[in-house]
Amino acid sequence: MPGKIHVIIHGHFYQPPRENPWSGRIERQLSAAPFHDWNERITKECYTPNTHSRIQDDRGRLVEVVNNFEHISFNFGPTLLSYLESEQPDTYRRILKADEISIAARGYGNAMAQCYNHMIMPLASARDRWTQIQWGLADFRARFRREPSGMWLPETAVNEETLCDLVRAGIEFILLSPSQAEAYRRLDGGSWRDGPPPTDRPYLCHTPAGDIDILFYHAGLSSAVAFEHLLRNAAIFADRIAQAARESVLDGDRLVFVCSDGESYGHHEKLGDMCLAYLAASELPARRMQMTNPGSFLERHRPAFEVRLKPGRDGQGTAWSCAHGVDRWQTDCGCSDGGRPGWHQAWRAPLRRAFDGLRAEIDPLFERMGLVYLDDPWAARDDYVKLVLGKPLGAAQAFFTEHLRVDAPGDAHAAVFRLMEMQRYGMLMYTSCGWFFADLAGLESVQNMRYAARAAELGKLIEGAAQDSEMRRWLEAAASNLHEEGNGLSLLKRRVLPAALPPAKAAAQYAVLSMLRAGQEHDRLCGYRIEVHERKIAARSGFEAGAYRLTVTAEKTREGGTFDAAVLIGSALRLGAFIGRAKPNVNTQDPERILARLENEGFDSACKSLEIKAEHYFGLGDLSPQTRELVVGALLDPLLAELGRTYEEIFTGNEWLVDALVPLGIALPAPLRPAIGWAGSARFNALVERSLDDANLERAAELANRLSILDVPLDMQSATGHVSHRLTELLEDILDNPRVERVHAFMSLLRDGRRIGLSIDEATLQVKLGLSLGGLISGLLDLRRPGGAAPDTARAIVEMADLLRLETQAARLMMEGD
Repeated sequence: MPGKIHVIIHGHFYQPPRENPWSGRIERQLSAAPFHDWNERITKECYTPNTHSRIQDDRGRLVEVVNNFEHISFNFGPTLLSYLESEQPDTYRRILKADEISIAARGYGNAMAQCYNHMIMPLASARDRWTQIQWGLADFRARFRREPSGMWLPETAVNEETLCDLVRAGIEFILLSPSQAEAYRRLDGGSWRDGPPPTDRPYLCHTPAGDIDILFYHAGLSSAVAFEHLLRNAAIFADRIAQAARESVLDGDRLVFVCSDGESYGHHEKLGDMCLAYLAASELPARRMQMTNPGSFLERHRPAFEVRLKPGRDGQGTAWSCAHGVDRWQTDCGCSDGGRPGWHQAWRAPLRRAFDGLRAEIDPLFERMGLVYLDDPWAARDDYVKLVLGKPLGAAQAFFTEHLRVDAPGDAHAAVFRLMEMQRYGMLMYTSCGWFFADLAGLESVQNMRYAARAAELGKLIEGAAQDSEMRRWLEAAASNLHEEGNGLSLLKRRVLPAALPPAKAAAQYAVLSMLRAGQEHDRLCGYRIEVHERKIAARSGFEAGAYRLTVTAEKTREGGTFDAAVLIGSALRLGAFIGRAKPNVNTQDPERILARLENEGFDSACKSLEIKAEHYFGLGDLSPQTRELVVGALLDPLLAELGRTYEEIFTGNEWLVDALVPLGIALPAPLRPAIGWAGSARFNALVERSLDDANLERAAELANRLSILDVPLDMQSATGHVSHRLTELLEDILDNPRVERVHAFMSLLRDGRRIGLSIDEATLQVKLGLSLGGLISGLLDLRRPGGAAPDTARAIVEMADLLRLETQAARLMMEGD
């Protein structure tokens, strides 16, 4: 007899590590515009919405706010969680809280661990494979404060060696594609049946190290989520789940297991998070289907079948995103994403051989030098993730106490950090995304090359000799499909090494930033500690010259030294930074003499004089993108200010024409539009900013309407930001200390913003109020509250909720009951 229908929806939430390995920062990624980078963009579109997804009624009014992570099974890549913890702490906390809630509800948490940086495990060395598991487990324990039962394998790539390592590490179950199964049979005997197996039940897999449970996802449903827009209608999604359950031939309980990239729920499919929320909160319960997670399901439904996995070519195993085993990450197998007709992926093999060549050089170096300082270098590497995480407090001291040899040399800490960071980047260079897409010149492949270059650089620092000769040889053999990009070696020279930040360049960058910040000194820059011993600045004829003596020291690896820096900044985007090791009894340059030489002989001659006395020269293009933006902004400010004054004069002088054309509905002549648009935008944004305290944008709205009639576009970005920030402030103030005048100010500002056409993020405001509305109204109607009941304030807040399109019937009933 059919039993219960259990539904598992698993989301694999992951982004590759994106930080520049020298600065520790994520640089601007133009392809993610208007956001700074892809992490920020996908967080806005997917990760944050899923922590407070909206359920609306048929009139589009908010009726419930759902944290989807309380309902679905999920894993987050450790490198992504690290980003969220730092940059989006509220989203991060909601994800962790969801796991706590799921434990209380189901006995097992929804969260699964993941191998650390999404390395293809069957292609990894035995040591890397083990460390990836240990780092993934340690990261999970530090964040979720419990032991994981299951572990996500990157790209579900698996072979026997990987399974054995998982079993030895205490992992109880994994999730795979049914295409990865070779055959299955009942545990109590019988003949093997060729796969793929039915996905409505769990399976046991025997390995030389012991047994592990496997759940296989429903291929059709999972594909429909990822590629067939199933997330556009929760009722259809639920019907498809019910149909899958009916296809089962099992007596008793059945499983429907859906698995996809978590980014499907909001990034790949807009508003997919809302479909998921409605599915979990309404559609599945209405059909008497019960959502669960793998740990809870397996606790109550032990496998009655065993499975044998496909070994893959040469025992290398299989994956969910490659029809050829794991060839997508090592050969031109035909699987790719984002390419153009005729493109090849022949670059994959030499790219992997390049990194394997580097690994063959740095691993023996690590072991040989590690034994000088550490009892067991490889065990220490497995434990090093605690220092990467910075958890628990005192992790560094505990690490060195446990692993450092009693007879280690005095410089042990810096030397060990260099060795461990070399190994960390030596693993990050194998992140799977570097081979997944169509071309070598993509963001992900170049990022992997950056990690490799940093590992090689640290190897040279340790050994005193280059460690990348084999890597460079194979990179030269890896050809991009884009002729202008060349091969891997040219990419290394043009797009990788310029991103490096050695101590001399850090000194240059610091000196430039110090001049731009008018002496507002900081003692850190991108992982370096900075100590300024001397600073002299002079300005003349539109140029600035600076002379510095400063000590630069890498916080972990202790790279650095004391440098003299001379910087010359002038108009026409001219910049030169000249760096040399500070010499005893030699003074720094005199900025006044530099400027005098510039006036007499010109910029190039002045730079030539400085270059003769320097070991390193850095131009504007050599600095980090962030610093370049600051320099360009500072140098262009006078020009932009002058243009602004000119355009404002044009606007003011021709306002009569604007006034005359508005009632006629005639567009402004094309030559005037840029000037009027610029000046009008500046005036509009200033009016908005001045009006925020009064919450009255009438004058700004009137200006916007006049210019709209004349077909003059306005840049409202600044105004949108100011109004959104003010609305958030007002709402938070209302939630903390509700007052009628604040509520009216909020509504007035929101109405004006809508009328003008500002792109206000109303969804966030809606959620913020929706989560608190019931308790807020109840508190305002409570006679026992300090000051007594406040029904007028309650009525105003209900009106505000209506304006934000919240369902307010329950709140109104509370007021009527009162």
